Amino acid sequence: MSRRTLFLLRLFSLTFLASGSALAADRQLAPPTPTFARGWFLVRLAAPIQDTALDKSPLFQTGRRELDALIAQTHIQKIARALSASGGSALFPDAFRRNGLDRTYKFHVPENGDIPSLIDRFSRLPEVELAEPDFVGQGSALLPNDPFFSSQWGFDQVSDADVDGPEAWGLAVGAQTVIAVLDTGVDLGHEDFAGKVLPGYDFVNNDADPSDDYGHGSNVASIASAASNNGKGIAGACWNCRIMPLKVLDNTNSGFYSWWADAMVWATDHGAAVQAQYRQRDADVRAVPGRSQRRRSPGLQSRRWAPIPGFRLWDSERR
Repeated sequence: MSRRTLFLLRLFSLTFLASGSALAADRQLAPPTPTFARGWFLVRLAAPIQDTALDKSPLFQTGRRELDALIAQTHIQKIARALSASGGSALFPDAFRRNGLDRTYKFHVPENGDIPSLIDRFSRLPEVELAEPDFVGQGSALLPNDPFFSSQWGFDQVSDADVDGPEAWGLAVGAQTVIAVLDTGVDLGHEDFAGKVLPGYDFVNNDADPSDDYGHGSNVASIASAASNNGKGIAGACWNCRIMPLKVLDNTNSGFYSWWADAMVWATDHGAAVQAQYRQRDADVRAVPGRSQRRRSPGLQSRRWAPIPGFRLWDSERR
């Protein structure tokens, strides 16, 4: 990635931070109560389960006496990979295994299962490294419906309280760096994204159509790299960058942490040089990677627009 492209990506970061500060000044939001999946919980085992035992109903035996006994007692219905989209063919298998992602699973429970109680019971087994809920995270921004919200004062304004976008573009307009936008998806038919969007993935619906049904992801992607200097719409920070849309938030601006984790690995494995995430975090989580995947892919940059203390499984200190 060229130094000029990195300069434009930093410009993108400053633009978001300026916009976020203005919104925060006008509105203070109470932190939401963490919620989690009611149909499953996350388990990391000391050793992987054979593939023949996964996604089966009724369950196959894992061959581990205490684990199989508790699975039977608690009526676990199915065991599946926690990172289903990327887990089967990770591009960096050694790092994937080192961080335990190959042995992190969703244990599906009967309707109205007592998730906290199940987590407590499974956590006591020697075969289990950790068990925890699959929490729901919220996107950290609310989209206002003001008609002039799209006015991009953050790039340039008379007072010069901006990030000097035109001055930066006079030096460089960016290379074809791939930015993975982990958000609500992207409006794939919008004229400002024509020819700029790469194949992505919808982790909410588990398909290849990451269309935006909330709006925030399209806003993020447009600020990052809308088609620019073309007499249409708005200008993006990096004129020549390309967008990889990864839908990890649904039409209520919410998404399970396992979706985010899956998308981080998927983005790295599919060549993203930058991951843009704009979210808040409501619970400490260890079973999914929260630190960026930059250690998995040389040169990978992460731009995250809200602090995420404690959200860490991926070992950022080891290569």
